Amino acid sequence: MSKALFLITIVLFTIVYIKGRFRQDSRFLITIFTIALTIRIICATLIFLLSWYDGSEGFFSGDESVYYKKAVNMAVARSAYSKNIFSNTPELIGTSFAINPFSLLASILIFAFGESLLLIKYLNSFVGALLPVIIFLLAKTIFDNKKIAKISAVLIAFLPSMIVWSSVGIKEPFIILMIASIFYYYIKIQKRFNFFYLVNILVSAVVLFYLQANVVVILMLIYGLWFMFTKSTKFIKKEILVLILILIGSYQFFTHQKTIRSGLYGIAMHQTLQYRAGNYRSARYELYPHKVFREYFFDFYQHLILPKNVYYSDNINTDYIKNSITGIRWLSFLISYCKGLIFVLFSPFPWSVKSVSQLIVYPQIVFWWVVTPCIIYGMIWSIRFKRSQTILIILFIASIYSVLALTEGNIGSVFRHKDWVAPFCLMFAAIGINRFIFSRGTCRSTKLELRKS
Repeated sequence: MSKALFLITIVLFTIVYIKGRFRQDSRFLITIFTIALTIRIICATLIFLLSWYDGSEGFFSGDESVYYKKAVNMAVARSAYSKNIFSNTPELIGTSFAINPFSLLASILIFAFGESLLLIKYLNSFVGALLPVIIFLLAKTIFDNKKIAKISAVLIAFLPSMIVWSSVGIKEPFIILMIASIFYYYIKIQKRFNFFYLVNILVSAVVLFYLQANVVVILMLIYGLWFMFTKSTKFIKKEILVLILILIGSYQFFTHQKTIRSGLYGIAMHQTLQYRAGNYRSARYELYPHKVFREYFFDFYQHLILPKNVYYSDNINTDYIKNSITGIRWLSFLISYCKGLIFVLFSPFPWSVKSVSQLIVYPQIVFWWVVTPCIIYGMIWSIRFKRSQTILIILFIASIYSVLALTEGNIGSVFRHKDWVAPFCLMFAAIGINRFIFSRGTCRSTKLELRKS
């Protein structure tokens, strides 16, 4: 009873806040929030029941099991650095493993209301239902067009993968919500500085850092370069600035070859380990060719890193054994990147379907193929007419796709991680959908207004 009361309270509080804070759009926002939440709660319940029937104790995936059991450990010990009480989850032997804001929040709920996997799933359903709301606000703030904002929100609310990630106990809904929150308040602060907006950006960035640190690093690098480029052009011509950046980049590249090669080695090793972790039935793909060597060793990246005798040991008592890295075949690395990017953008392919779960997600894959031209159109239109508001989002999308293209080796992992930027891709797709399907005149009139202004 207390769990239901808690959930009802936060839902009602959210509805009241939306109605009071966004009065002009409150009817649509409350409707889309309620529908999205209802769908996700139903999906969470079905996944939980089907998983119990299947003998998986209600868990959708290994990650969900690890996060939930870590939360239970912390709740029982009343400490983040807790001992593992689950013999069937050896990943939690390390006391610092899986500590993040999501598992901490889950542990607080478990401490307050008792062990309940469904409660954690419903919490994620609530967080996932907030995403269409903030994407609507982000799109409306950027494009000043309610129709585009509504299309964006509807696409996010009903995208199957978004529904699934919001219906299980993993951290993806929180990651995506924090990213969207950062961009929303960044756009708001561009138009009018407000200390409240700045605080929200900082809080969201801190939470995101402890959820997925690499995403924050990418955001900071992109913003730093863009800030330097836009502010410096007031004192120096763009062409000269670009030339200076090229010279500095070239100097860094040629004087830090060892660091660069080691970094690329780590990227290739991560991707190959992901590939090697599966088997011939897994939805995996190989980017950096290797061969099995003896029983416990295998050779890495013959086309990428020289010399060839670079080995990894599966023996827990043996560490990595490397020779000095003397050269990289850059063309081969570029080919691997392009191949990985194709997998990130368009996989799973029809000929690679090996399970019922992959077949189930195929309607979304087909939808993604169909909507891709709309995404490209929306990005081009945004660069032309809304560059200052959208360039960071577009660069962020490109950066995340690039990182996934170089490091992922499992189709399921790619399918989940690329949804970090899916809401923003669909926001741009909404521009194309609005232009070509719902209203052929909308973008034209907007262009005329922008040109007049």
